[in-house]
Amino acid sequence: MPNELPQATLGRTGIEVTRLGYGGMALRDESSKWPIEDDHAEAVLNTVLDSGINFIDTADCYGRSEPFIGRFLSHRRDEYTIATKCGCIPKGREWTRENLFIGLERSLKRLQTDYIDIMQLHGATPEHVDEGRLVDALEEMRSQGKVRWIGASTSSPHLNAFTERGVFDTFQIPYSGLSRTNEAWITKAA
Repeated sequence: MPNELPQATLGRTGIEVTRLGYGGMALRDESSKWPIEDDHAEAVLNTVLDSGINFIDTADCYGRSEPFIGRFLSHRRDEYTIATKCGCIPKGREWTRENLFIGLERSLKRLQTDYIDIMQLHGATPEHVDEGRLVDALEEMRSQGKVRWIGASTSSPHLNAFTERGVFDTFQIPYSGLSRTNEAWITKAA
């Protein structure tokens, strides 16, 4: 058993996740200069869980990330919380109910799971959310039992509008010690 990593409650979900999570974006591109081979992806993903990390973030547009996670970790599904994102199409984003549901079904199949812990809108603006009635679509996913919580992967200037709505259980916000632009918004969202 690994040393226990510090944990925190994720948004208003009640889920306890490790403060250190794993971002699956690094697994996405097979056409890069250094593509990730299957055996390397399997080793990385299992090492993530073996080290005690229990939060994995990915997206439907992260190429091979979701298929790798499903293929190499689905047998360990009770050991991690999965957050993925929706709204992507091959050449950008499309903010319609239909596209969100296509993304959900694609993610469920790739991740080899019956449910997504957190489904996040991937870069939508408040206008996209209103025009496409995207929160209604996310709530329908939740009522079907295919999604447990809903979130937004966003940044300023949209974070304030999303925070004020009070409908999202989590927010994924870019932040680092070198780029502190969203710091005040993170505090407000918390």
